[in-house]
Amino acid sequence: MDPTIDDFVDANFDVDKFVVEYLGAQDGNDDNIVGSLIGDASMLDADDLLSKVSQCCQHVDALRQEGRLKLQEASKNADSLYWRHTDRIRSLKRQSQLVLEKVQNLESEISTVGSKAVNVGRRLDQVNRQRRRAQEASKAIKIYDKLCGEEEEEEVLQMLVPKQGKHDLMHSALMIRKVEAAVNSSTSDGQDRAKTKLEEAKKRFERFTLQCFDDANDVFEDSGSHSSLHEMRYSAEALTWFNGGQTIIQHYIATRKFFIDPSYILRDRAEMDGMQSQHAASSILDRIVDELVDFADHEVKVIPQIFPNSERVMVALVQRMCLERLQPAIEGLLDTTVEQFGLHDWLELLENVVCSCQRLHHCLGSDKHETGEVMSQQALDEVRNLIDDSLLQYRDAFLPRQVEALQIDLERYFPEWTEEHVGIFLNDERAAQHGKEGAVLAEQQEAMSLPEDVAMGSDMPDGIEHKRSILVHTHMIDEAVKRVGQMVKRCLRVLEDESRPQALQILLTALVDKMNGFLFSAVKYASSMVKDELAASKEPSVAIVCYFVVYTSKKLQDFSAVEVVPYSSSDVRAHAAITDVLSKSMTWTENVISHLATAFAKSLLTFFESTLQKQPKTDFLNTKGAGQEAGHLPTDTCVLCVKTLRVARDAWLYNGPTPLHGRKTSFDKYKKFVTSAERSLDVNSLKMFSTIADRLHQIFTRHIRRFTYSQEGGFRLLQDLRQYQQIAGDLFAHGRAKEMEELREAANVLVLSQQNVELMVKENAWREEDRERIIDMVIMRSDWSSLRPKVIQKLRAFRPDLK
Repeated sequence: MDPTIDDFVDANFDVDKFVVEYLGAQDGNDDNIVGSLIGDASMLDADDLLSKVSQCCQHVDALRQEGRLKLQEASKNADSLYWRHTDRIRSLKRQSQLVLEKVQNLESEISTVGSKAVNVGRRLDQVNRQRRRAQEASKAIKIYDKLCGEEEEEEVLQMLVPKQGKHDLMHSALMIRKVEAAVNSSTSDGQDRAKTKLEEAKKRFERFTLQCFDDANDVFEDSGSHSSLHEMRYSAEALTWFNGGQTIIQHYIATRKFFIDPSYILRDRAEMDGMQSQHAASSILDRIVDELVDFADHEVKVIPQIFPNSERVMVALVQRMCLERLQPAIEGLLDTTVEQFGLHDWLELLENVVCSCQRLHHCLGSDKHETGEVMSQQALDEVRNLIDDSLLQYRDAFLPRQVEALQIDLERYFPEWTEEHVGIFLNDERAAQHGKEGAVLAEQQEAMSLPEDVAMGSDMPDGIEHKRSILVHTHMIDEAVKRVGQMVKRCLRVLEDESRPQALQILLTALVDKMNGFLFSAVKYASSMVKDELAASKEPSVAIVCYFVVYTSKKLQDFSAVEVVPYSSSDVRAHAAITDVLSKSMTWTENVISHLATAFAKSLLTFFESTLQKQPKTDFLNTKGAGQEAGHLPTDTCVLCVKTLRVARDAWLYNGPTPLHGRKTSFDKYKKFVTSAERSLDVNSLKMFSTIADRLHQIFTRHIRRFTYSQEGGFRLLQDLRQYQQIAGDLFAHGRAKEMEELREAANVLVLSQQNVELMVKENAWREEDRERIIDMVIMRSDWSSLRPKVIQKLRAFRPDLK
């Protein structure tokens, strides 16, 4: 093992041992410098070692000099090779450039020769064409001379019409046309004879060509051979050159089995006679359209392989399909449907008819062949016009019938507002049973189509009766709007683009007019019923009707924004009319809400004021035998007023157009009701309740001054004030509730003894802001006549006009 640095720095390192064991072991290695310096460890000498090192250095210098010389020689050789290579590359470039120029010259010469060859070919073609035309003209002249001469007709016809050899059809067609041109331009004596013979030749050629076409067609139908298609195409091209191809097109379409087989028509008539519903009519129509599509799919693959003008053939084919199958089927199905099943089924079937015709047109337009599109856009437009012509008379009758159907539906959803309908609408059994009963009422309920809403019992305190909550029934609005939405979609499918905006305007106007007429009756009835409902402590139906009006308006606006307005922008007048209808409807809704809220508040205040006016004066006097507990209970008048106010308030909160609609609060949550409800209510409701509270405060303040109060009557007044204070808070009028509390504090004077009142007046034991109210209460005491001499002088210091 070779020594390491750690071995030399070790304290136990022995130099002699290292020389003997390691350096001596390297003695046989000539490449090792140290081993070459020592032969024997005992003969190691520093001078000898330096001499050996010097020899080695000289040897290294010699090697370095030799390497430098070899490097210089290699560099010279590399430079020489580089320049030889560069010269060679330049020589090759010059040679390649010369070769390229020779190739270009050769190509130019080849191109010149090619151009000359093309020109020679064109000249040869021109000469050949002229020669061929000259030959054909010569032959046509010979034929014309024979036509004008006295030769037999059969001999001349054989020259124009080949008896066999289908490949001569094109040549014969061209020859007949040339001879015809010669005959038409001739003025010789034999022109009439030539024309007669030529007409016969044309008829024979046409019959022969059609016979060739039919023979090839029979072979194709039996075996599907493509060679027969080529023969049919050859015949079609010949007749196209001969007379424009109209004859072969009519012949081809007339010989299709789809048109000549009577089983198709008989099956259609049998199914129409036996159909039992509109859905059966739709099934028959779908089957017929499927047959037409399958037939067109087959023909669209075959016709381009036969006829050079496939578009004309397809248009003529579609025209025949519409006249013989599609239009009779549409007329039969629609006429039978309107007679047997009614107007609504007729409209639904017409929508299916339009969709089926659109499907047929789409299938014709999407079919392709290996040669590309079968029909251009112009041809497809012509096909679409042919299909649309089958629907023209029904599209003209669609909108009036659609409006008629809409009026029928709206009469069912929005009947005339009678007391019976109000009872059903408000879910009030007593009103519903008033008037008509039995089968008539059942018919009305079915006509209204009103499902039961979620009804929660009222657990509100202070006289709110436990009965079903009168929540608004919005089902008929949803159904009516949904029905109109279906009609709008039907109009978009059936009518053309230019007719749609006007149709949407008519439908929307009819819906709005019927809704507003129905709601107007409801508003009128509810406004007239408020007084009676409050007198019976019933929840006023005004709130429900108001919510119903708001819900209807919102539903109408949402429906119009999604279903109507986006599709009416193409017609400026119709769009403006629709916008005007919606704007007027919104204005009408705002006016109705304002009217209902005013009627609600006015009726409530009138009831409150009339009820207070009927309160007897004995309620606040000490009545003999009244009992000890009478002073600790509110008066009957107060109980009635508070109960009615709360019923009316709950009706507006939970039945009216508020965020709390349909969510009655149970008694255990009642203490938190005022705070949470006030945060939820809208500004208009809060303003209305505040106005009611202000008027109630004014009415009650005037009311209490009409009475004289005994000490027991004072206790009852305090109880009344407590109730009125609470109801003011329930109306979210916190300022008026505080004023009621201050008035109640002043009313404590009524329950004090005469001595305490006298002492309070003498010592001015009141707050400055309560002084006027306290003086009024002192004057309203039943013992004021005996108390007056003792306190009048003191009170006149604060109120000089006091008597």
